[in-house]
Amino acid sequence: MKTIKEWLTELDEPYRTQALNNLYDDNGDYYVDDISLAVSAAFVWSRNEQGVDYWADLAVKLNKR
Repeated sequence: MKTIKEWLTELDEPYRTQALNNLYDDNGDYYVDDISLAVSAAFVWSRNEQGVDYWADLAVKLNKR
């Protein structure tokens, strides 16, 4: 298991920078089992400029890895 922040650093750009910029400070230290869950738990998708559809699409792609 890794922390949410550790998982987010493994994302390709531009997702990596965007996710880390959107990360809620308190959430980065929580441990999760996979990268898709890290993206899901890092921040509220509707509260950033990329929006829900953008992050949902990424989560689906990550689940297919």
